[in-house]
Amino acid sequence: MGGFLRSSRLVVGMGLAVSGALSLSSCSTGRDPLDLSTNEALYRPVGYEVQVPTDRPLALLPIADQRGTIPFEASDSAYPVQWMPDAAWARSMPVMVHEVLLRELQNSGLATSVRSVPAPAAEEVLLEIQLLDARSGWEEREYGRRAVASAAFRVVIKDSANGLGSRAILVDETIQQQYFSRVDPHPPLQPQSFGAALRGAVLKALQLLDVSNATRSGLEAPTELPNFDGSEDEPSNPFGSRGTDR
Repeated sequence: MGGFLRSSRLVVGMGLAVSGALSLSSCSTGRDPLDLSTNEALYRPVGYEVQVPTDRPLALLPIADQRGTIPFEASDSAYPVQWMPDAAWARSMPVMVHEVLLRELQNSGLATSVRSVPAPAAEEVLLEIQLLDARSGWEEREYGRRAVASAAFRVVIKDSANGLGSRAILVDETIQQQYFSRVDPHPPLQPQSFGAALRGAVLKALQLLDVSNATRSGLEAPTELPNFDGSEDEPSNPFGSRGTDR
C-alpha cells in the first residue's frame, strides 16, 4: 500500500453539554456501576459504519497507558478543578477503553476481521493506541460548577508485514476530545462527562482509520488528515450526540 498519513498535528474537538442534575444511581448497571465498557449510561456506542467496503484484517494491540507523557489542557480556564480519581472506576482505564474500542471496531466494518492480540499475524494491519489523557472533573466557579473532561489518544496504524517482517507506518496522529458543560449548581457527574469525551475521541479514531484506507487494498491514503472537529460529530450532552449514530 502506497502513501503515508503521518503528522504531529493535534486534532482537538470540544463538546458543550446541556447540564443537569444526575444521580449515581443512574450510572449503576450490575456490579460494575462505573465501567465504561459495560454501562451505556456512561458510554453509549458510536455505532460507526463504513460506506466503502474493506478487504483486509486488523489487529488491535493492548492499549498502552502513556498518560502524563504529553501535557494536555483539560480545561480552558484558570478556575480550580476537582478531578475524579482513577480509583473510583470499576476497572483500570486502559482495560475499559480497550474493550470499548475493540467492540466499536468489530461492529464498524472497518476491517474484514478485528482481533485483540499481543502479536498480530503478518497479513493483519496493526492498530496501536496509546492513552495519553483520561480526566474528568468539576471546575469551581462563583455561581456553581462546570463539568470538564478530556480524552486523548496517539493512533498508530501499520501496514501488513512484508517478506522481511517489517511494517510501514501509515498513520501516526494524536487526537483529543474535550468536553465542557455549562456552569450550574448541579453539573453532570464526572463519569458521564468523561464518557462524552471518550465517545468523541473514539469517533475520531474510527474516522482516522477509515480515511487512511489502511484496510482497503489498492487505495492510497490521503496526503492530509481531514478536519474532524465539526460540531455535527461531537457530543452535545453525556447521553447523546448529533449525527454520530448510524
